[in-house]
Amino acid sequence: MQRTEAAVTKIEDQLRQIKGISAWFVMGGTDFATQTQGPNVATIIIALTPWDQRKTPDLQLPAILARAQAGFSKVPEAFTFAFGLPPILGLSITGGFQFMLEDRAGGELQQLSQVADSLVDAARKQPEIGNILSTFRGAVPSYSVDMDIDKLQTLGVPVTDAYNALQTFLGGLYINDFNRFSHTWQVLVQAEPQFRANASDIDRFYVRSTNGGMVPLGTVASVKPSTGPDSVYRYNRFRAIQILGGPARGVSSGRAVDVMENVASENLPPGYGYEWTGTTYQEKLSQGHEGIIFGFASVLVFLCLAALYESWSIPLAVLLSLPLGLFGALLAVYLRNYPYDIYTQIGIVTLIGLAAKNAILIVEFAKDSHDKEGMSPRDAALHAARLRLRPILMTSFAFILGVVPLVVATGASAAARRSLGTAVFGGMLAATLLAIFFVPVQYYVIESIVERRQKRRRTPTETRQPEFAD
Repeated sequence: MQRTEAAVTKIEDQLRQIKGISAWFVMGGTDFATQTQGPNVATIIIALTPWDQRKTPDLQLPAILARAQAGFSKVPEAFTFAFGLPPILGLSITGGFQFMLEDRAGGELQQLSQVADSLVDAARKQPEIGNILSTFRGAVPSYSVDMDIDKLQTLGVPVTDAYNALQTFLGGLYINDFNRFSHTWQVLVQAEPQFRANASDIDRFYVRSTNGGMVPLGTVASVKPSTGPDSVYRYNRFRAIQILGGPARGVSSGRAVDVMENVASENLPPGYGYEWTGTTYQEKLSQGHEGIIFGFASVLVFLCLAALYESWSIPLAVLLSLPLGLFGALLAVYLRNYPYDIYTQIGIVTLIGLAAKNAILIVEFAKDSHDKEGMSPRDAALHAARLRLRPILMTSFAFILGVVPLVVATGASAAARRSLGTAVFGGMLAATLLAIFFVPVQYYVIESIVERRQKRRRTPTETRQPEFAD
């Protein structure tokens, strides 16, 4: 613990030199990445300065993380890495992905560690992968205590008493609880730190034999330096190593996951496999369902319009305008070099209703002109387009301008708002400028086809001449 505190002090000196950091606190003995406790681990939670004081790119989170990692490298006695919060708290430990490397053949732990190291080295060579590391530490310094059972029996010392004495003096033994000052306190028995700082201090401890004599523990136990893992994972019954990583700047999480899977398929030897967990697992579980979601949204719009117009054909003129908004959304996201993420997908679902609004304004007036005023489909479409041009432009551009703050958003959650705003802005702009030309044509074509089919159905009955007798 003393060495951990000394290393943390050096790391804190590095944090003081980084701009954009306002405060931090240290959780000694807790490894946040592996969710384990130990005397040789610590987690530092860092609070950044307010957004209005970090407007330049060098004060944004990725730049601060890079400088922190560079500063941590100046503390070689500590294995350190910096990471941000996950996008969904509770589904992941860090941002990025959690890759569980599994030993499905039941091999040696050392071999599993070597496979993990080679896999991480191969992944670091991929430009789509950002920071990546293995949380497994297979050579943590420790001590191995061997108890001489034969000597314990000769001296009349129960084996359980000898181990209990070791636990009490070195690790601590829970006695009971008591209430005082409106709190519940635990009673723990443990040797003072200065009496358990070295392995040779075991000679200071005694255990009572059955005949009442005190036997030094150093005579019945030997302490040898050794190394070993501080924690070993098991994932779905297999011995596993957790690998944490994330996409490079400007790369989507889905692309990074695909690259990591390709690296695993090329580098993992037989008997080893992998599984995803955390946020990545949920992402893989829902991957490829966008088409179903968009399809259900379109069907819902179609059914509402069919009930509104009491027709199965007229809503097609509205739905055929949706690809215009989809084209504009994807083009805007592509021009800004944004990934196709969940926020873009939410924007596209929103566009299904927004783009349909403009088409409804034209189709509804065209249908009224055709049914009530007796205009031909062509004249009705032209009349509706001229009549509704100004309302469409006014309402659409009012909404488009209202989305501009999302497009140029800054501050907390700016990336999410920009991605969503860009998709909606580009989609509505394309749907507005193109719909005023395409929707009237679509209405004319569909209505003309429907009338022709209705005319063919009526022709046989209408042309049959009745016979009358004189």
